[in-house]
Amino acid sequence: MGVPNTTQEKRQRCLKTLHKVKPELLATDSISAKGLDDLDMMRIIMEIEDEFGARVKEGKTKMTDFNTVNDLIDWLLSFT
Repeated sequence: MGVPNTTQEKRQRCLKTLHKVKPELLATDSISAKGLDDLDMMRIIMEIEDEFGARVKEGKTKMTDFNTVNDLIDWLLSFT
């Protein structure tokens, strides 16, 4: 897939990647309601790295650091 040109295209690709890893994540904007764990976070990061060819520096970031799906997407896109 080509390199996305706009932030909107990047957001769409990020949403598709999140859906591939955890489809139920997109059913609501609240991450805490989904019971996601750090393994989910690792899988999401790996998929984003593959999708965008970017290196995400996760450090001590945990799923609980994000309140909404948009918060997570904004963080992920900061590495692309």
